[in-house]
Amino acid sequence: MRPQRMDYLSLDYYCDAAGQADAVASALNCLNSKLYFHCKTWFGAQRNWANMFMQSALLCAVRDCHGNLRDFGSLSFMGAHYRGMPVLPCVQDFALQRQRLQGAAALDAIDARLRAGQAVTVDTFCERLPFFLNFRSFDAPYDPARKHFSHFILIVGMNATEYYYVEDPAVLDRRQYRPHPQNRCVGIIAKQGLLPAFEAYAEVHEISIDSAAVDYYTGEAYLRDFLAAQLQACRHAHATPAGRQLSCGDALPALTALVQEPGAELFGQHALLQRSGAPDLKTFLSWQFYDVLAAKKLQAAALGCWEARLPQAAFSQLSLSHRYSVLAWDKVGRTLNTTTPERGEPGRRALLAALAAASDVEQRLASASAAFLDTQVAHG
Repeated sequence: MRPQRMDYLSLDYYCDAAGQADAVASALNCLNSKLYFHCKTWFGAQRNWANMFMQSALLCAVRDCHGNLRDFGSLSFMGAHYRGMPVLPCVQDFALQRQRLQGAAALDAIDARLRAGQAVTVDTFCERLPFFLNFRSFDAPYDPARKHFSHFILIVGMNATEYYYVEDPAVLDRRQYRPHPQNRCVGIIAKQGLLPAFEAYAEVHEISIDSAAVDYYTGEAYLRDFLAAQLQACRHAHATPAGRQLSCGDALPALTALVQEPGAELFGQHALLQRSGAPDLKTFLSWQFYDVLAAKKLQAAALGCWEARLPQAAFSQLSLSHRYSVLAWDKVGRTLNTTTPERGEPGRRALLAALAAASDVEQRLASASAAFLDTQVAHG
């Protein structure tokens, strides 16, 4: 489904007119948030969109055939990186037609779609985006042979010389942001200001999704399927064709051992950092904890939408367990963020205590998920 014309400047994006943050958009990555905006525009804001865009809140440890820890991260990322890992992303049901362009050709394609009344999702080289928090320069080197960090922006309108765009506030450089007078969630940038990024590359996406898929992902059946898949991933390891073992059940013990490792230094290097690009172990772990907490908040929001329709005790316990899990991982993240080189060993002990508490909460959450799913089978 794709509308012919919409007044995109009148819509809410990352926040509403009063400045209240959108809980779903705030928990999504740069691509999924754009898909969410499209869906909310086409199908209305009243659906349980948190249900549709739930991401796995599990961490995953990757070990080689000798049992050595080789990789670590969120299940959502690992499921994409290591093919075959069981995940249930709604993204797979979107039709994403990509047109890879460069320079002025990208501007022409975007202009044509905007004139046709479509908002345009664009993946481009973020190090040359002047409003991006980690902007380097307009001539930041781009090597097409090397993997670069992708970033998606949404362009919702234009005039003769400027685009109106939507960007995640978490990565927005406010000093370079000029809000649209009609909607402060929409920024204004000269078309020529995007040209350096587009000269590296610009993937212009045409997005659509079937209404039947939306009905499934916003419905109770997907909630059950998602919880069952997450519980299955937590209980069973997954072998890759290369002989590696991916395990969510092993993730927290592996993480605890990593922090306890003799000579491990949160502000130093570690073999796990090679793929991530993180400058030190603390930064690497903070990224993982941020992903987990965002996913847990979204799952808690999705469950909250079902409380009036699923009043049984097992569901109430599941919803409560999710809220406790959010608090536990918020504590883990805050403990890590307040750890400094000066705190040294006390900081490490505080982090280990927070991880132990999170591990206990996760065990209770898994039990609550299993109990709820058992009631669904019994009533099915």
